[in-house]
Amino acid sequence: MRRLVSLLLFALLIPIGTITATQNVSTIDDLIAQATTAQLDKDPTWLKLLHYRKKVFSRQFSSDIVSPEFFLSPEGHLSPKAEMDATLMALLLSPSENNNEHAQCTYPARYMWLSSQLKLENTDIPKIDCQNFKRWSLNGEVDSISVLFASGYLKNPASFYGHILLKFNKEGEKLSDDYLDRTLNYGALLPPKENEFNYIMRGLFGGYKAAFTDHYFYRHNHRYTQTELRDVWEYKLNLSKQSTDFLVAHSWELLGQKYVYYFIDDNCATRMADLLELVTPEYIFPKHTPYSMPFTVFDQLVEQKVDGKPLVTKVRYFPSRQNQFYKSYSTLSKQNQAIVKCLAEDFNLKTNKKYQSLKLKNKQIVLDTLFDYVGYQQARNDEKKYKVIKQQLLIERFGMPQSARPVLDYRPSKPHEGQKISRLQLTALKNSSHGYEGEFNFRPAYYDLLTMNQGRLPNSKLTMFDIQLGFGDKSVWLNKFDIIAVETLNASKTHLPGDTQRAWNVRFGFEGEDLKNKRNTVLSLDGGIGKAVALSKINVFVMLDGRLQMGGEKGHVAINPRVGFVSTPFEKWRSTLSVGYRQYLDGTQSGEPVIAFKNRFGNSRRFDIQVHYLVHVEQELKVLHAFYW
Repeated sequence: MRRLVSLLLFALLIPIGTITATQNVSTIDDLIAQATTAQLDKDPTWLKLLHYRKKVFSRQFSSDIVSPEFFLSPEGHLSPKAEMDATLMALLLSPSENNNEHAQCTYPARYMWLSSQLKLENTDIPKIDCQNFKRWSLNGEVDSISVLFASGYLKNPASFYGHILLKFNKEGEKLSDDYLDRTLNYGALLPPKENEFNYIMRGLFGGYKAAFTDHYFYRHNHRYTQTELRDVWEYKLNLSKQSTDFLVAHSWELLGQKYVYYFIDDNCATRMADLLELVTPEYIFPKHTPYSMPFTVFDQLVEQKVDGKPLVTKVRYFPSRQNQFYKSYSTLSKQNQAIVKCLAEDFNLKTNKKYQSLKLKNKQIVLDTLFDYVGYQQARNDEKKYKVIKQQLLIERFGMPQSARPVLDYRPSKPHEGQKISRLQLTALKNSSHGYEGEFNFRPAYYDLLTMNQGRLPNSKLTMFDIQLGFGDKSVWLNKFDIIAVETLNASKTHLPGDTQRAWNVRFGFEGEDLKNKRNTVLSLDGGIGKAVALSKINVFVMLDGRLQMGGEKGHVAINPRVGFVSTPFEKWRSTLSVGYRQYLDGTQSGEPVIAFKNRFGNSRRFDIQVHYLVHVEQELKVLHAFYW
C-alpha cells in the first residue's frame, strides 16, 4: 500500500484537484527545499535510519534492507534523496480510513527526526493517532533499554558465538515484573528442520534472509536459560528519554523487514550494532570490518560514555538452569549433598531413611536443590520421566510449611571482562630438528582452552580462520590453518546421575604432518568423543580422536586416543596437557606419541605470555607473546 501511494505520487497520476484537497503543495515544496539546502539526505542519522552503506567499488549507496515495502520511493533502495522526498510527501498526506497505515505511524522514527531538523511550525502536517504503534511502544512508557547477551551454544551453529537482543524496560517496574517487557530479536529465517551443514554453508554465503521480530522477555529467558541451558547477561543503558523513544520508534519500523543473512559479518551483532549506533556517542563496529561478534558489542558499550557518565549503568545476570543447580548444590553441606545424590539415584522419598531423619529446614533445602536438579534434567533428558518425579517433589513440598528460599549469591564474571576476541601472536621457538625459528599467528575469533572464560563456555574452544605461519632460514611457510575448530569438555561438576555429557571436538583445516615435516601441510578433518570430570581446579579428560587426511606420506586414516587435563592452579596461570598416541590405520609406520603441554601466564584482556612444549616426532619449546583486540 505504501509503495503504491508513492508510485502514484511520483508518477503524477493523482489529479491536481485531489492533491490540493488532501495536502498543501507549497508546504511540500518548501519542506523539500529545506531538506535539500540542509543536505539532510546526506546526514549520518538519515543514512542509518535507512541502513545505507556505500558499495566498495562504485561508492554508491545501497540499503542493507531488501524488502521493497520498506521504501516509499521506487528508487529508495539506492537513493537517500529520493527516499527523503517521498517520505516528506507521505508525512503530509491527510489521514485515510486506517490511520495506522499513514507514514507517521509506519515510520515514526523518520517523522521524529525530520521534525527535529525542519521548521514545521507553520505547516499543514496532520496529527495522526497511531494506535498500533502506541500499543506496541507501551504508550511511551518505555523508560530504558537494555542489551542482552546469551552465551554460546555449541549444539547450534547459529549460536556458537552467543546471541544479542534488545529489551525495552517499562517505567517504574520491579525486577520481578520485567518478564513481560518487549524484546527485539534478529535472526535468520530458516526452513523447518534445517541441518547444520546446510546452515553453515548457506549462512557463510548469504543463502538466507533474516528479519527483526518481537516477543516478550519471558519467552527468550525461558528458551535460553531453561531449555538451552545458556547464561544471559543484561546490560542496562544510560540513554535520555528522547534517545530511548527514538530507538523504540525505529525498532517498530524494522519489524518484519528482511535482510540478507551472513553468518560471519551480517548477523545479529551487526544489526543490533547498527540500531544502537543511532543513539550511542561512538560507533560500535569499525566500518567494513570483515566479521561481527556479539561479544564485541558489549565490549564497546562498556567503554562508551554519555555526558561523562558510563553508557552502561548496570549488568544483571540470569543463570542457566544448569548453573542454578550447580550453585544450589555447592551451597549444601556434605551430608545434604550425599542425600541429594542418593535421591537422584532413587527418588523414593518415603523409603530414604537419611532424608526422613533430616530436620524440617534441611528437608526443604534438599527439596529445593532437587527441584533445580530435576529442572536441569528435564532440559537435557526424558521430559516425561522427570515430570512424574517433579510431581512427587511438589506433593512432598506442599505438605511442609511455607518458607522463603535463601537467595543464591551469584558472582559470575561478566562477558566484557574476558580477553578480547581477536589475537595476534608472535612466537620464538626451538625445534629439535630445525633449530631456532619463529611463528606468526593471527586468529580473528574467538577463544581456546587457555583463554579466560568470562562470558564463554568453560573449558571449551571455538576458533575460525586461525592461521599460523612459520619463518626462518630466509623462508616463510604455512604451519597451520584451522578453518574451524570446536572443542568442549562438558566436565561434570557434581557426579550426579545425568550430570555428564560427552566431551567432543571437531576440526577442519591444514597443518604440518608433524613437527619434523612442518612444511608438508595436509588437509585434514579431525573429530573425537570422550569424557571429562571436574576435580577442584582441574578438569581431567579421556578422548578418542580420529582423523581423515589428504596428502602426507604416513596414511589417510588415523586414530589418536589421548588423556589430559585443563587446570587453573592460580589466577594468572592456566595450563592444558594432552598426551596421545596417533596410529595410522592404512600406513606402514608405527604409531607416534603426540604431546602438548601449554601454559598461559597473566590475566590481562590485552596480552599474555604463553609457554608450550610439544612432542610429535620432534620436540619444540615455544615462548609466545599474544596481543588481543
